[in-house]
Amino acid sequence: MILYFSGTGNSEYTAKRIREETDDNIMNLGEKIRSRDFSSIHSDTPWPPPPMRGEFPAFCRNGWKKQN
Repeated sequence: MILYFSGTGNSEYTAKRIREETDDNIMNLGEKIRSRDFSSIHSDTPWPPPPMRGEFPAFCRNGWKKQN
């Protein structure tokens, strides 16, 4: 599963290109957060979102910490 969030569209474009090459599922984390859907996400083949300013977004870090 390819996870992404995008403010300008660049990450969305990249995620969709990766999906074309890998034939994997895709999920927009921005929509998930805006709709206040904090349910678990599971994938056997995760592609995490890219770092922002050298680190992963807090909602990703916090979610990963809860999983471990």
